Amino acid sequence: MTPLDNLRRFNANQRNGAICVMYGRQKPRGTQEAVTFATGMVRDHPGQETMESTATGLKRFDAPIVGPNAKALKYDILTALQVLGAHGTHPEKRLAPRLCFLITARYNWPSRSFSVSVRELARMWNISERSVIRDMVQMRKLGWITVVVPAAKGRVAHHRIEIATVLKASMPYWDAVGSDFSARMSGVSVQDQPEGKGGSNVVPLRMDDHELPEDNGTGWQVAALRLMQQDPIAYRNWFKALTALHLESGVLTLQTSTAYAARYIENHHYTQILAAIVATNSAVRDVKFEGPPANVPKSEHSSYANQSEGLT
Repeated sequence: MTPLDNLRRFNANQRNGAICVMYGRQKPRGTQEAVTFATGMVRDHPGQETMESTATGLKRFDAPIVGPNAKALKYDILTALQVLGAHGTHPEKRLAPRLCFLITARYNWPSRSFSVSVRELARMWNISERSVIRDMVQMRKLGWITVVVPAAKGRVAHHRIEIATVLKASMPYWDAVGSDFSARMSGVSVQDQPEGKGGSNVVPLRMDDHELPEDNGTGWQVAALRLMQQDPIAYRNWFKALTALHLESGVLTLQTSTAYAARYIENHHYTQILAAIVATNSAVRDVKFEGPPANVPKSEHSSYANQSEGLT
């Protein structure tokens, strides 16, 4: 079979919905090897590309970074690492620049992993091999990297960088870069920001149109004010009804009026709310949402349920 015949078969299979043809042999449709060869990315399941295009906030970084905005997202990741190295704690000040260097030089974006020997890392970071092992262990303890393929004789270990975990660590310092960076990383679009803070010509709602929650020592009142200023429409529709229950072990629990609202806010506004809380209370590491207790009558939260259903 000539190379021209291979090209004709490749074009024909593309029109018929096949993945690719390699070396004159058709690869089975839907296999991970074929998808990797054709697109340069490892797809965990068939619907992953759709999720990548619709995910918001930190969930955007749970999948391979591909698409039209991939370059901008990569620059934002490197910016977050640099600001973490400038403003973070002592180990973060040391680890973040080294991880940023590693991403720039040796990170495989499609597979979300890197495979670099200790000797090579010692040369890149200009430290001893013992210090490299110490830093890698500390990164694993922080959850920044995980081992995908363990090291073996004659084979270097493969590590995956948990981008979402690293970005969550840098979240308290996003404002140091700028309000535009903080809003972009939180998943707030330019159109959602008030006039003068992103380019939208929509007149923002007055501050006195909303009621702030009571100050119960969790920092939710200040975070709610920040969310109101950042996205008044989302605050009116979703955040206004949130109630701070307690802050335990760095996790702030917010209660919603309905179970549906809890799921919706967690799926669509988790990063935005967490960023607002962390910026005002550094003791918070995570936030979770709970619906009303099971013994609460439906009549007490029916109005909010009707409002939520009308927005979807």
